Amino acid sequence: MNKTIHPLQFRIYAEEFPDWLKQAAKAEEMLRLQDIDMFCGMIYTGFSFYRTVRYLSRYEHSIGTALITWHFTRDPAMTLASLYHDIATPVFSHSVDFMAGDHQNQSFTEGRTHQIIADSPQIQRQLQELGLTTAQVDDYHLYPIADNDSPQLSADRLEYTCSCGLRFHTLNADQAAAWYQDLRVGTNEAGQPELMFADRQKAAAFAHAALANSRVYAGDMDRYGMERIGMLLKQALERKILTPEDLWTRETQVIRKLKESDLAGEWYSIRRMGRLETAAEKGTDGIWLRVDAKKRWINPCVENQGRIYDLDDAVRADADAFLNQDFQEYICAR
Repeated sequence: MNKTIHPLQFRIYAEEFPDWLKQAAKAEEMLRLQDIDMFCGMIYTGFSFYRTVRYLSRYEHSIGTALITWHFTRDPAMTLASLYHDIATPVFSHSVDFMAGDHQNQSFTEGRTHQIIADSPQIQRQLQELGLTTAQVDDYHLYPIADNDSPQLSADRLEYTCSCGLRFHTLNADQAAAWYQDLRVGTNEAGQPELMFADRQKAAAFAHAALANSRVYAGDMDRYGMERIGMLLKQALERKILTPEDLWTRETQVIRKLKESDLAGEWYSIRRMGRLETAAEKGTDGIWLRVDAKKRWINPCVENQGRIYDLDDAVRADADAFLNQDFQEYICAR
């Protein structure tokens, strides 16, 4: 698996990559994210969809989010808050939320952000050089351009829509660049700053592309796969194959421990998952699960016009079809 950084989207996001930001990205706590799969462990399965998907790390996503924030704000504190927003992400990302029963809110994976930043000598030294404090960079929710309430558009949601779409082959770099060039900071209906489109057609195209990604995130394949990984991690913790601290190391390290344990068979079963069956009733052959999911979607603003859901019938129909899914079927992987 190729885990090198492919900076295609970085060339879209910013005309410059400041030296201080490059230095911040070299902190050991950030470099750990190079070995954390953005797709929550699904990249390790045998599903044909993920065989065509190039690896995307939380590290690459974090740098991209920081570059977007820097491009639109030129604010170092907001930019570093964006860079560090996933610094506490555990192995297999949101699969740990499934393990913890928090996959609807997905707040479990952010719980250590402050402490990791506060305890890092490298990060603290650089913050001091920049005249910043931990409190200014340990919570990107403070900055609406970096993060805001769903389904608004933020730097975080913009980045993963573009980077995931490029890997899912639902968009190309020219489309992403055209959307990006159309964006500006405006004031939304709540009086808050928000990234918004100037062109209504570009906003609609972006919303459709984001929904295409959302169908992957909340689809049978991802829901089932993340639940199975979460179940495996829970077993590994109960049997003391893993410690809680192992969850905040690297995926290659945790995978090695799983492969060397009596849970190796379950790990290889997840690796072999290649097709899905669904049924209204729970089957008796195999591991049948009924799994719900967080429904992520984005409803961007068009400057001086409103939100695209209210402006475009096709976007509204597409969004409603996604949001009305009920996830009642049982799923089993073969």
